[in-house]
Amino acid sequence: MKTYKQILFILFLFCVSNSAFSQQFSIDQLRKFNEMDLTSFRKEIKEVYKYSYYDKTETDDFRLFEYDSPDYINKISKFDYVKEKSSNMVELSTTDEKLFTSYKKNILSLGYKETGTGKIPGGEIYKDYSRKELRIRLVFPKENTTPPKSYTIIVLK
Repeated sequence: MKTYKQILFILFLFCVSNSAFSQQFSIDQLRKFNEMDLTSFRKEIKEVYKYSYYDKTETDDFRLFEYDSPDYINKISKFDYVKEKSSNMVELSTTDEKLFTSYKKNILSLGYKETGTGKIPGGEIYKDYSRKELRIRLVFPKENTTPPKSYTIIVLK
């Protein structure tokens, strides 16, 4: 009986630590973040997901707030455009290639189709995916980048 309780306790600790350090957002959750106003986004990302404040940028055109995950593997950013709300976006960056690959598989399984590719001025390659009016951009690191490589998922309106 004592061994049984110890095993249950270890399994409980494993589940709690695993969910705390491998927090993964669904595509729908990222889309929901994009629909939120900045105040609601900041509150949820800090209180529910325990992300910590990283940085902010404010200009006449947009406001950007960035938050780090508790394990510093992921960073989530919300762009809020003042004049053109349809340009708002949420950006999730990760150094976890497996997590990024799982997002890509999920995007394809949800029926998104690749609609274009391109290169960002910094040299990173991106692929756009669309499903009806929904758009997602995946940004891949440059090939010769030294670790940690950063992979990015951008949810557009």
